[in-house]
Amino acid sequence: MLVLDAQPHRYDQTLSDISGMDIAVHHNDAGTVIKEVRDWLNVARAREWPLPGARALNGDYEVFLTLAPDITNALKLDGLEELPHADFLYIVEQALVRIEVERQGKHAG
Repeated sequence: MLVLDAQPHRYDQTLSDISGMDIAVHHNDAGTVIKEVRDWLNVARAREWPLPGARALNGDYEVFLTLAPDITNALKLDGLEELPHADFLYIVEQALVRIEVERQGKHAG
């Protein structure tokens, strides 16, 4: 199980059941969250090959943030923070397709 919090040891106040676990602190920084989740997933997965590094994933996240408004506007959806989970996942899927197409275009040219 991966547990993240914005502040160190705040979980002690309400989550005594997970006391003794190392809680990763992200300080409300998306880049830190991405790195912590990436590193945790990389350790927990089969060892075929490593996941892309945090720097690359953060780059993709920045591109996602630039693509998401166009996608949500085209679909007449609310902003990312207001979307239900299923809609948010759809936006992520659409953005990932665009990111991959762009990546393939750069490799071809």
